[in-house]
Amino acid sequence: MAPWSQKDLHEFLDKAYTFHKTIKYTSEISNDNRVFLDTKSHIEGSQLVKDLYSKQTDSHQYLPQTSCHPRHCCKDIPYSLALRIRRICSQEAHYERRTHELSSHLCRCGYKSKNVDKAITKASSIQRNELLKYKSNTIHNTFYSNVPP
Repeated sequence: MAPWSQKDLHEFLDKAYTFHKTIKYTSEISNDNRVFLDTKSHIEGSQLVKDLYSKQTDSHQYLPQTSCHPRHCCKDIPYSLALRIRRICSQEAHYERRTHELSSHLCRCGYKSKNVDKAITKASSIQRNELLKYKSNTIHNTFYSNVPP
Protein backbone atom coordinates (compact mmCIF):
# COMPACT_ATOMS: atom_id res chain seq x y z
CA MET A 1 0.00 0.00 0.00
CA ALA A 2 1.23 3.47 -0.86
CA PRO A 3 2.18 5.72 2.07
CA TRP A 4 0.04 8.53 0.64
CA SER A 5 -3.53 8.50 -0.63
CA GLN A 6 -5.05 10.30 -3.62
CA LYS A 7 -6.72 12.65 -1.13
CA ASP A 8 -3.30 13.47 0.42
CA LEU A 9 -1.92 14.15 -3.05
CA HIS A 10 -4.74 16.54 -3.92
CA GLU A 11 -4.35 18.35 -0.59
CA PHE A 12 -0.62 18.73 -1.21
CA LEU A 13 -1.23 20.07 -4.73
CA ASP A 14 -3.84 22.54 -3.46
CA LYS A 15 -1.30 23.91 -0.96
CA ALA A 16 1.46 23.98 -3.57
CA TYR A 17 -0.73 25.93 -6.03
CA THR A 18 -1.28 28.66 -3.43
CA PHE A 19 2.24 28.66 -1.96
CA HIS A 20 3.33 31.81 -3.76
CA LYS A 21 1.25 34.12 -5.95
CA THR A 22 3.87 34.43 -8.73
CA ILE A 23 4.67 30.73 -9.04
CA LYS A 24 2.28 28.89 -11.32
CA TYR A 25 2.50 25.34 -12.52
CA THR A 26 0.30 22.54 -13.73
CA SER A 27 0.06 18.91 -12.77
CA GLU A 28 -1.53 15.82 -14.24
CA ILE A 29 -2.47 12.77 -12.23
CA SER A 30 -2.81 9.42 -13.96
CA ASN A 31 -2.74 5.82 -12.90
CA ASP A 32 -1.77 4.74 -16.43
CA ASN A 33 0.84 7.19 -17.75
CA ARG A 34 4.05 8.51 -16.26
CA VAL A 35 5.29 11.89 -17.38
CA PHE A 36 8.88 12.96 -16.87
CA LEU A 37 10.22 16.10 -18.53
CA ASP A 38 9.35 15.73 -22.23
CA THR A 39 8.47 12.02 -22.18
CA LYS A 40 5.31 10.10 -21.43
CA SER A 41 5.48 6.37 -20.81
CA HIS A 42 3.15 3.50 -20.06
CA ILE A 43 3.18 -0.29 -20.07
CA GLU A 44 1.55 -1.98 -23.04
CA GLY A 45 1.53 -5.75 -22.67
CA SER A 46 5.06 -6.43 -21.47
CA GLN A 47 6.61 -3.43 -23.26
CA LEU A 48 7.46 0.02 -21.96
CA VAL A 49 6.08 2.46 -24.54
CA LYS A 50 7.61 5.94 -24.69
CA ASP A 51 6.19 8.97 -26.43
CA LEU A 52 6.97 12.68 -26.68
CA TYR A 53 5.08 14.78 -24.15
CA SER A 54 4.30 18.46 -24.25
CA LYS A 55 1.96 20.44 -22.07
CA GLN A 56 -1.23 21.86 -23.52
CA THR A 57 0.18 25.31 -22.78
CA ASP A 58 3.31 24.68 -24.91
CA SER A 59 3.31 27.32 -27.66
CA HIS A 60 5.98 25.47 -29.71
CA GLN A 61 7.93 28.61 -30.40
CA TYR A 62 11.15 27.85 -32.20
CA LEU A 63 13.86 30.14 -33.50
CA PRO A 64 12.33 31.80 -36.59
CA GLN A 65 13.87 30.97 -39.95
CA THR A 66 14.40 34.72 -40.46
CA SER A 67 16.46 35.10 -37.28
CA CYS A 68 19.82 36.85 -37.41
CA HIS A 69 21.53 33.78 -35.96
CA PRO A 70 24.20 32.07 -38.08
CA ARG A 71 22.54 30.29 -40.99
CA HIS A 72 23.53 26.80 -39.83
CA CYS A 73 21.61 27.27 -36.55
CA CYS A 74 18.26 27.66 -38.28
CA LYS A 75 19.14 25.03 -40.85
CA ASP A 76 19.89 22.41 -38.19
CA ILE A 77 16.87 23.02 -35.93
CA PRO A 78 14.40 20.79 -37.86
CA TYR A 79 16.89 17.91 -38.00
CA SER A 80 17.84 18.22 -34.31
CA LEU A 81 14.20 18.26 -33.24
CA ALA A 82 13.38 15.29 -35.49
CA LEU A 83 16.30 13.35 -33.96
CA ARG A 84 15.00 14.18 -30.49
CA ILE A 85 11.60 12.76 -31.41
CA ARG A 86 13.26 9.70 -32.99
CA ARG A 87 15.11 9.00 -29.74
CA ILE A 88 12.07 9.46 -27.51
CA CYS A 89 9.27 7.68 -29.42
CA SER A 90 9.49 3.91 -29.10
CA GLN A 91 6.66 3.21 -31.56
CA GLU A 92 6.75 4.20 -35.20
CA ALA A 93 3.14 5.45 -35.13
CA HIS A 94 4.00 7.88 -32.33
CA TYR A 95 7.09 9.02 -34.22
CA GLU A 96 5.07 9.68 -37.38
CA ARG A 97 2.41 11.65 -35.48
CA ARG A 98 4.97 13.73 -33.57
CA THR A 99 7.04 14.57 -36.66
CA HIS A 100 3.85 15.62 -38.46
CA GLU A 101 3.10 17.95 -35.54
CA LEU A 102 6.70 19.21 -35.61
CA SER A 103 6.40 19.97 -39.29
CA SER A 104 3.27 22.05 -38.66
CA HIS A 105 4.90 23.96 -35.80
CA LEU A 106 8.05 24.74 -37.79
CA CYS A 107 6.13 25.81 -40.90
CA ARG A 108 4.18 28.25 -38.70
CA CYS A 109 7.58 29.68 -37.62
CA GLY A 110 8.51 30.33 -41.26
CA TYR A 111 10.48 27.18 -42.08
CA LYS A 112 10.02 25.87 -45.60
CA SER A 113 8.10 22.59 -45.62
CA LYS A 114 10.52 20.99 -48.12
CA ASN A 115 13.46 21.69 -45.77
CA VAL A 116 11.54 20.38 -42.76
CA ASP A 117 10.48 17.25 -44.67
CA LYS A 118 14.07 16.68 -45.79
CA ALA A 119 15.30 16.92 -42.18
CA ILE A 120 12.59 14.54 -40.94
CA THR A 121 13.41 12.06 -43.71
CA LYS A 122 17.09 12.23 -42.79
CA ALA A 123 16.30 11.57 -39.11
CA SER A 124 13.91 8.77 -40.08
CA SER A 125 16.67 6.99 -41.98
CA ILE A 126 18.61 6.39 -38.74
CA GLN A 127 17.57 3.41 -36.65
CA ARG A 128 16.39 4.40 -33.18
CA ASN A 129 18.64 1.82 -31.48
CA GLU A 130 21.66 3.45 -33.15
CA LEU A 131 20.66 6.84 -31.76
CA LEU A 132 20.32 5.41 -28.26
CA LYS A 133 23.86 4.03 -28.16
CA TYR A 134 26.27 5.83 -25.87
CA LYS A 135 28.94 7.81 -27.67
CA SER A 136 31.93 9.12 -25.79
CA ASN A 137 32.57 12.81 -26.27
CA THR A 138 36.19 13.60 -26.98
CA ILE A 139 37.19 17.23 -26.86
CA HIS A 140 39.59 18.32 -29.56
CA ASN A 141 41.10 21.48 -28.25
CA THR A 142 44.54 22.20 -29.64
CA PHE A 143 45.20 24.94 -27.09
CA TYR A 144 44.90 22.65 -24.08
CA SER A 145 46.61 19.70 -25.75
CA ASN A 146 49.69 21.87 -26.34
CA VAL A 147 49.91 23.24 -22.79
CA PRO A 148 52.47 21.41 -20.65
CA PRO A 149 51.18 19.88 -17.35
